[in-house]
Amino acid sequence: MVIVKMEEQDFFKTVDFLIPYEKFCVMLFSQVLNKAGWIYILKGNFGEIHGVFSWCGGRTINHCIPDIYGKNCREIEIAFVNFFSERSLNFLFCIAGEKAGSEFIKDILRKNFGCSPFFSIDNKLMENGRFDSKINHFRENNQLLVSPCKMEEIDSIFPMQFDYENEEVAIPGHKISPDACFANLENYVEAGAVYIGKIGKNCVCKASVTAIGKGYILLGGVFTVQKYRRHGLAKKLINFLWEKLEQENKKITLFVKSDNIPALHLYSSCGFKSFCDYEILYYEK
Repeated sequence: MVIVKMEEQDFFKTVDFLIPYEKFCVMLFSQVLNKAGWIYILKGNFGEIHGVFSWCGGRTINHCIPDIYGKNCREIEIAFVNFFSERSLNFLFCIAGEKAGSEFIKDILRKNFGCSPFFSIDNKLMENGRFDSKINHFRENNQLLVSPCKMEEIDSIFPMQFDYENEEVAIPGHKISPDACFANLENYVEAGAVYIGKIGKNCVCKASVTAIGKGYILLGGVFTVQKYRRHGLAKKLINFLWEKLEQENKKITLFVKSDNIPALHLYSSCGFKSFCDYEILYYEK
């Protein structure tokens, strides 16, 4: 088994491989659909695919390697050892994906290269979809008006985005850069991926579509201004996106920290269900 960069002739086979696992790896699936130049596939002796991962700029790994549960586990491990032996790990920043896969790569890096994460975050990966197919509107705030964020509204929502990143994204020893935060927000708004909730003229909550797959989107950046929390605003925002995406035949996935009980309660009340553990490992640069 070998690891090779995805070429044009591999595209459709890679997509077909990922479709059954799409909800586990929407970010990776989106990168494959966009034919990003940093997609790698685990190929067997007959050209069959046993796993897919991205390694963007040598910094961030997103993975889908379900075959670690099967008889090819040892061959996959050897392929990763050979792959990393030929590349620099100096810029590795994080590994993200279904927990078993993250732990699998972590152990390879630790045992063979003395490379260990300094911080990890355990998440629950959740999916929307009630058994009765009805959206739960109980206790949502109908004063809230939701709309896509316009470019001229960036300045007004930037404080929310910066607070969100400091609360939910910042990790020990790494400060959030206001300039980088603003630039990322600008890119998302330009792509039409940011939605804001207003009461009157006040922007009080937001959410972002961070990746788009074939049948799923990944929702992120859900944030409500502190003084407006616990008033059904986030629920109204999430339900709005649920209904919008349902019309586009897409479902929503999101990940939330396993110890964030209020957020887990919110998403559960909206009809989301946890379906796997999702782990992000951070490495020193």
